[in-house]
Amino acid sequence: MDNPSPVSSLVRQALPTDCMQLVSFVQQHGAGILQVSPLFLLHHCSTTWVYVQPNTQAIVGLLMSWQSPEQYSTAIIEGIVAHPDADRTQMAGCLLQTAIDHWTNACLRNLTAPAYPPNHWLFNTFAQAGFVARPHGHIMLSNKVLAQEKICLHRKKMRPSMNSANGQVNEETLFEYFQDGNAIWGTYSGGEVVRGVLIGQMNANRDIRFQYFQIDKEGQFYQGRSKSSTEFLNDGRIALYEDWEWTANKKGNGNSIIEEIKE
Repeated sequence: MDNPSPVSSLVRQALPTDCMQLVSFVQQHGAGILQVSPLFLLHHCSTTWVYVQPNTQAIVGLLMSWQSPEQYSTAIIEGIVAHPDADRTQMAGCLLQTAIDHWTNACLRNLTAPAYPPNHWLFNTFAQAGFVARPHGHIMLSNKVLAQEKICLHRKKMRPSMNSANGQVNEETLFEYFQDGNAIWGTYSGGEVVRGVLIGQMNANRDIRFQYFQIDKEGQFYQGRSKSSTEFLNDGRIALYEDWEWTANKKGNGNSIIEEIKE
């Protein structure tokens, strides 16, 4: 295992015991822009990072982020706060890169942050990291599309774009996947399917073997299996190309294409 660099060793995840101290820190150094409560910080400790002095381990900066419950595959950076005596450029860049790495590994597609004006000390940090300002309702936000380096279906929502005539899923069927390592599972419903569940395993070639079980609108139960190859589409979304067959209560086989939904 590689040893951490001196810079990366200055960043650590926030702890529940840090909450009161961090609220006070934000109130003192947040310039009134960031408003947080101990309860909010406690809830989002796992995606809040602090920057500490190497000798004293005193906190001199923090970045707060959380996953949006409303925007698909999106995490939100609430803001970065720095002590006035800290090396703000290094501190902000290191905290931001930590957040980018975390949310990329979490398989999210977008990272959203405040759109800082050019005269704000954080403007260059976000610009250099690839954030682009864009309107969001009546306000401006900055957004970075996170480049996925590996196929990951965790929390992905997908719909079929094609299926054989003897299949039951169609463009009205919504699949929701979860992944832990090579294990993948999920649920689906819509169209002819009232409820379906599936479980599968991905191999080293990114192919997935699924077993699935579903009930349709007529109250009939069906069981099947599939082998799916995976790829990134030109716009970065994931597609599954499936060869499937019924294994219980129905005969036949077919092909389908299931694509990650567009945002």
